Amino acid sequence: MRPPGGVETPETMANRARGESVLLERIRKNKISIALFLEAVVLIEKAEVEERKLFSSSGSSERKEGGGEEKRNTRPPPSPILLSRTYHSMTFTPAPYALEEQVCWYHIYAREAEGINLKVPASGERLLRVECLEPNQKYVFAVAAYDAGGKLVGNAIGETTRPLLASLPLPLLTTWAHLAQAAYQTGQHALAKRACSELWSHFTQPKGLQEPVATLDGLAQTGLRLETLQRSSPLLLHLFLSSILMQTEIHIQEGALFCDTLSDRGPLIWGQEARLAECERMLVAIDLALWLNDSSTALQAVVGCYGLLAPLMFHQIPAEPVLQVLMKCLAVLTEISGVVKQKRQATTSESLLHMIACITYYVAKCLCEFHSSRSIKTSPLLTHGLRTLEGSTVWQPTVIEQGKKLLHEVLETVQGPSKPPPVEPDWIEKQLKKAGSIQGEEEQNEQMKALEGSAMKNKRTGAFMQHDSSAWSRGMRYCRLLLSCL
Repeated sequence: MRPPGGVETPETMANRARGESVLLERIRKNKISIALFLEAVVLIEKAEVEERKLFSSSGSSERKEGGGEEKRNTRPPPSPILLSRTYHSMTFTPAPYALEEQVCWYHIYAREAEGINLKVPASGERLLRVECLEPNQKYVFAVAAYDAGGKLVGNAIGETTRPLLASLPLPLLTTWAHLAQAAYQTGQHALAKRACSELWSHFTQPKGLQEPVATLDGLAQTGLRLETLQRSSPLLLHLFLSSILMQTEIHIQEGALFCDTLSDRGPLIWGQEARLAECERMLVAIDLALWLNDSSTALQAVVGCYGLLAPLMFHQIPAEPVLQVLMKCLAVLTEISGVVKQKRQATTSESLLHMIACITYYVAKCLCEFHSSRSIKTSPLLTHGLRTLEGSTVWQPTVIEQGKKLLHEVLETVQGPSKPPPVEPDWIEKQLKKAGSIQGEEEQNEQMKALEGSAMKNKRTGAFMQHDSSAWSRGMRYCRLLLSCL
């Protein structure tokens, strides 16, 4: 018996859904789609080469001014410097000229253009604008310099420019950013990393660069180019910020830097270095987010650092670089406390409480150990981390007070200011004893798997800290423990 017209049986709907999922999986692995991405990369690289040639040609005129004095005095003006271009107009400025003192005004000449006999004074702001150009047509331009008597300086029209296309310049950085997003969403991680690296090299300061460049004074050791940030649009900066988080996510998946894995496919020290390298990238994201006044993304980057360092914190491995990163994260949480204490779902707020409690407990314990061993005075790395928390004399008590303050603010948002956290005294004493003891291997694996499951759920859905409440039930106990006993 056939179903009525227009009505599908559950079996038919299931088969169709299964077929669509198979088709989507095939498209993702289709060689044609990979070839399209590779072709896009090649085209963007070609456009980059053309833009660099155009930029380098602007400074070539000044380098050509060498030679004898007599030769320089008879040389015509160099090619003009392109400032901007659209589909219908281009704007130039005359290049530096050895006989500039004799020049009274300039003419600009162009092929395939109308209205080119424009006289521009040689003094003051000199902009040569050519309009009424035909879109997507290539033109060459040259300038002629004249003295006050109308005589041609240099006895000839100046050098011509490179062929210039009458079109808007391609926004290469924005194109790289969108290509990275498309490649990441379709699983082409190699191409996504290639695109993200272009943005990273443009905005960050290379460590081996000899010439000093003004950088943003932030938390990360990798500096952000301050002048580049000031000249970039907020849209491009947010795309760069997304690319940092995207590249870190790819590295976590490729290196298995999950929060339930302590030794990441090799010796322990290699895994620690890989996690700290990604934390450095997250600190750059925090610096950029704070510069953009994007507190939500800064909080997301702090959560990323916490997820990377969770195994080291869980196994209570004292390490000064880890301590420095977590102290910076705690300082950021204090600075963006307005976003931290925003009203959220109960499970999300509990996850946030658990994160703050774990960071506070680890930092306070490590500071106490380093202070007792007096290694804190001889470690410049740790001393630099301590300065991020309101002065170089800060140690365990101040850290605990900051953690308690943050926990109180978040807990008041969850339960309301009139509802204190219900904590039983007998239960607190039991938890204090349990916190100082080493847990069994089975309990460790259970907690870390729950933590990893929550983190992976967050990565798949794209939501911030949408964790399952069962994964963080023990976290609320630690939060209440810190609130009541520290």
